[in-house]
Amino acid sequence: MLYSTIRPMFDNEVLSQIQFMIKPIKHVYAVLILVHIVSWNAFCNQNGFTTEQFGFFESHIRPILIENCYSCHASNTKQEGGLMLDSRSGWKKGGYRGPAIIPGDADNSLLIQIISYTNPDLQMHPKSQLSGQIIGHFRSWVHMGAPDPRTEQTKPNGISLFDIKSRSNFWCYQPVKVTIPPEVQNKEWVANPIDQFVLARLEGEGLTPADPADKRTLIRRVTYVLTGLPPTPKEVDTFLADTSENAYTGMVNRLLDSPHFGERWARHWMDLVRYAETRGHEGDYPIQNVWPYRDYLIRAFNNDIPYNQFVREHIAGDLLGNPRIHPELGYNESVMGTAFYHLGEATHSPVDILEDEAVRIDNMIDVTSKTFLGLTVGCARCHDHKFDAISTKDYYSLFAIMANSRMTYASIHNPDKLANQAKTLRTEKSKIRQMLIDSWQIRTKNLGRYLVATSGIRNQAQEYFETKSQRHDFSQDLIIADFEGQDYGDWQATGEAFGLKPARGNLEFQKDVIGFKGIGFANSLSDGDKAQGMLTSPKFQVRRKFVNFLIGGGNYHNKTCVNLVIDDQIVRTATGNNQAKLAAVTWNVSEFADKTARIEIVDKHSGGWGHISLDHIALTNLPTSPEFLYSEMAQQATVDDQSLEVDQLIQWANVLKDAKIDKPEHPLYHWFKAIEELRSEAPINLQMSGELKSDLKQKDSAVLGDFRDGDFGNWYLEGIAFGQSSLAEGDILISGKDRQINQLLPSIPSSVGATTQLPGALRSPTFTIEHDFINVHALGHGNKIRIVLHNLQLIRDPIYGGLERQINNSRVQWQKFDVRRWKGHRAYIEMLHGVGFDNFIAVDLVVAHNGELPKSFTIKIQQFSEQVASCEELATLFDQRILSAFNVWKVGTSDRYQLDLPNFLLQHKLLSNSSDLNALILSYSQLETALPLDQRVVAMTDGNSHQMAVYTRGDPRDLAETVSSRFLEVLAGSDTPYQTGTSGRLQLAEDIVDPGNPLTSRVMVNRIWHHLFGRGIVATVDNFGLMGELPSHPKLLDYLASQFVSNGWSVKDLIHTIVNSNTYRMSSQRSPESLKFDPDNRLLQSVNVRRLEAEAIRDGMLAVSGRLNSKMYGQSEVVHLTPFMIGRGKPGQSGPLDGNGRRSIYIEMRRNFLPDMMLTFDLPIPFTTFGRRNSTNVPGQALTLMNSPFVIQQAEYWASQMLKQEIDSLEGRIKWMYQHAYSRSPSEVEVNQAVAMLYKQGREYNIPESKSLYDKRIWKDLGHVLFNSKEFLYIF
Repeated sequence: MLYSTIRPMFDNEVLSQIQFMIKPIKHVYAVLILVHIVSWNAFCNQNGFTTEQFGFFESHIRPILIENCYSCHASNTKQEGGLMLDSRSGWKKGGYRGPAIIPGDADNSLLIQIISYTNPDLQMHPKSQLSGQIIGHFRSWVHMGAPDPRTEQTKPNGISLFDIKSRSNFWCYQPVKVTIPPEVQNKEWVANPIDQFVLARLEGEGLTPADPADKRTLIRRVTYVLTGLPPTPKEVDTFLADTSENAYTGMVNRLLDSPHFGERWARHWMDLVRYAETRGHEGDYPIQNVWPYRDYLIRAFNNDIPYNQFVREHIAGDLLGNPRIHPELGYNESVMGTAFYHLGEATHSPVDILEDEAVRIDNMIDVTSKTFLGLTVGCARCHDHKFDAISTKDYYSLFAIMANSRMTYASIHNPDKLANQAKTLRTEKSKIRQMLIDSWQIRTKNLGRYLVATSGIRNQAQEYFETKSQRHDFSQDLIIADFEGQDYGDWQATGEAFGLKPARGNLEFQKDVIGFKGIGFANSLSDGDKAQGMLTSPKFQVRRKFVNFLIGGGNYHNKTCVNLVIDDQIVRTATGNNQAKLAAVTWNVSEFADKTARIEIVDKHSGGWGHISLDHIALTNLPTSPEFLYSEMAQQATVDDQSLEVDQLIQWANVLKDAKIDKPEHPLYHWFKAIEELRSEAPINLQMSGELKSDLKQKDSAVLGDFRDGDFGNWYLEGIAFGQSSLAEGDILISGKDRQINQLLPSIPSSVGATTQLPGALRSPTFTIEHDFINVHALGHGNKIRIVLHNLQLIRDPIYGGLERQINNSRVQWQKFDVRRWKGHRAYIEMLHGVGFDNFIAVDLVVAHNGELPKSFTIKIQQFSEQVASCEELATLFDQRILSAFNVWKVGTSDRYQLDLPNFLLQHKLLSNSSDLNALILSYSQLETALPLDQRVVAMTDGNSHQMAVYTRGDPRDLAETVSSRFLEVLAGSDTPYQTGTSGRLQLAEDIVDPGNPLTSRVMVNRIWHHLFGRGIVATVDNFGLMGELPSHPKLLDYLASQFVSNGWSVKDLIHTIVNSNTYRMSSQRSPESLKFDPDNRLLQSVNVRRLEAEAIRDGMLAVSGRLNSKMYGQSEVVHLTPFMIGRGKPGQSGPLDGNGRRSIYIEMRRNFLPDMMLTFDLPIPFTTFGRRNSTNVPGQALTLMNSPFVIQQAEYWASQMLKQEIDSLEGRIKWMYQHAYSRSPSEVEVNQAVAMLYKQGREYNIPESKSLYDKRIWKDLGHVLFNSKEFLYIF
């Protein structure tokens, strides 16, 4: 009976594999009972216990162990205390404290002490204390000698043995057979070999294929299946009018060539790789630069990239010797494929970083194995797979591959083209460097005279300010606003930020505010940092030299600021400094004397420091500090010494405004100090000292990277920025939007060899942290140094914040990382260069050490010591020191202090360029503009080979033997490791796409079949293992798989073949015989009726309504947020209700805020591979179609489009809508029903029947009804 029941599920070949499991044998039950009785008695006698004693165990002991103990003390758990109680050998061996039971001695048995609470040191008990009766049973059992009939052996700590040879006989591991299509009786029905395989099964069971589907049904089915959109009425009419033999094939070809094909099939693939754009968990942090991967998929499917190439790009696209370059866009397509690894969930601050890594990599293995191989390798994390030929060793060999790879944000541009552009830029840059060298001596002549004059300006300004302050009549100041009143008076407030009146001290949202004058001040934080607005003063005339005011708040240019406006032009502006304290600011407005002006206080920023505070705005002739007199003093100085140029001296005078100039580390501090000393006494001795690197051989330290000799050693380079080695000579930094020489760099590796506009990274090999600190000797701007633990990329506070450092220093300095808490952990160091006008990073040493940095790394040296008798001598010495620094720089021997002076001059534009040098820089900057816009994609990059230990029962702290990178033994034929010094991903890619691999082609063919028919030949598309379903047509599967490979792994060719079969072109009308014999339609007597996926429903509505925006590619549309979408990580803004009309594939996929309508229609939660979506039919779907604002909006838009048509009858308009919605005309009954409904709705809206033709409301309602029908939601 059982055999008869399952017969229609499988063909003869599969039945032969499983028939032995269910073959009916007469009297087998009696035989089994007899054997069991004999065996049981023999077992009891052999162990010296009676059957009654074993029965006592089964009745009173085993159930308690299962219920209360197995959750913590079984072979498939963490085995707390090392104790296993799910086998006899487990309690005999015991845990860390020895055997758990001493047979015959209950009082001294640890297990009895634990459950009886007689030992205070042993409290590993159940959640509730066992009853006295149960404890009595355990004591009695132990007194009996602890009879235990369980014969299972405790698995050894680590990897258990299992019979891979027998498991490898399962069908999915067998080679793909080149199968000859079977002979059939009804040869006329056969359009291609697929029909022979299907028809042979049907004929064998006495079934007849369904009739062909009509042309309207076919075009709707094929168009939706291939593009995810409905056919237009014009496309339907064209197909119906084409009576040629090639009409159907031509229609299929058109759809395969449609750009919408890639959008449809890319979305299928995104289900496999759990595509999302955020990490989920409580923060839902964004995964940066993930949308280029989505676009890559669309292009790949549209361009029919061979599937084996597609797989290579996913597994190891960053390692391919000849990456695939897009012929038009110039993109490096191959590297984009690796983004799929990093689409999983992640948390920003895992407490257990080892477990976090294990979970992240487990997800990578799970997705990779299911997607490409149809195997559940993740089931072997804690133990050998319970059903399939996959060992724990297999799992951790793949784990090693993933763990030895790293996440990066790779450039998507052609690496060869970038390299050529970099070479040209280096050539041009070398010309600039040489001209700089040639002109340096002339450019630096007499700089010392400006230095001395500048020092005089400082003193004169201070004296003048003090004198003027004593004499200043404050009653003559013109107060524009002091904000002491009860309101803003004549000032005009717009927006909500400033409220109705000035603030009085702190507001509810604000820290302690200080620095304002009086009791009131203008403050835009009245409604929090989200509010925006502006305060505008009445007009006034500029009748003093200065405008003074107090300002605090956000430092956002043009957004949190105060502006002086004259003739409708902003002539002066200032921002806060991201502090609550108000600081004094002065504007020199003497050039605007007697002009009419107004003040604007602006808040246009929402978010942190999104506010501005202002107080006491006054017109005055006294600035707030001497520095605002520097320009005036400079002009006077050039009158006294006409050898000085006024503009140049004003530039020097502005240097004095730097608050750091009075600190010893400032490059001019010692020089200005010496000038002051010379004015009071002479001669003086001027000397300066610094630090120099030296011997690295120290007992308590280790050098992780030393690049001073021009070699990066075993560190990994990515991109173009760092070049291939360090420089033998000093380099120049051309930076800023104006692209000027802003810094001389010492001869150490940097990311500016060609330009700051090229991406790159420098990474260390993976190492185990063994010291307390890591110090990186580096300089740079706007770039990062990171220590990455166990590939954790979300480096955030509170736990991991100290592992990332932003570099913003113009002098080489030690960047110290405290890694004491991470000793024993795997890590790598990375220097990341982000493209920008000013961004760069340079590094020459990376040192690990304990305690303080060893003295040998910071030997003090004396730079120079000179006796100086006058300011004139000092000026000459200043010029000499600059020239000397330049000379050692150009030959590559400068130390970290010698470049301070020339760099200071460059950065403050105190050196003027010749016209020839400016021309070269302009030519260079024009070459930079030819570089492509920096575009990145989250991707994989390689690391060094690092053996991984097997985690016993999946616990990363319970390590067993080590394994190396390799492929699955059942598919590779051996357990030989990859012979490589890298991760092994490239070898893994080749093993997966090896034509001899029996799974890769079968799995992909089956996925395509599933999407075309609604059910795969193997229904469990992600699991070809023992727990999956067996193939319904195994010979057909192998035939298609072999054809797939022999035809160049072409997805489009395979689809073309399948949809051109008569099997695919059948109607969905089931025969009574098929419904009875094969209720699940596994034999394909007809095609299956199926509901459209969520995206196709939404996109279909957009297409029918006329709102569809066909724009392809680019950043995702922000998801529309409903009031019910709440939680942490919620986006700051909501996207448009209809996503700007774009297809669903372009809607942002935020894990914690997925589009609600699509979720209702079974959009999968992206946490693992979903090759087969659920297709539910629940009340929530009907309610969504009735009440969704999106559905109602599209119905209204559809009605608007319909009213634009030149159709002058209700019947004509109804027909127009039916043709768009269902690809057919309505029947007479349907027209009558629609007319009746229109009139009824018209009465609800009080619309006369004569006006029904033109009122949008009733047509919107009709469109809403049509959207709600099964015919719209299903394909037949």
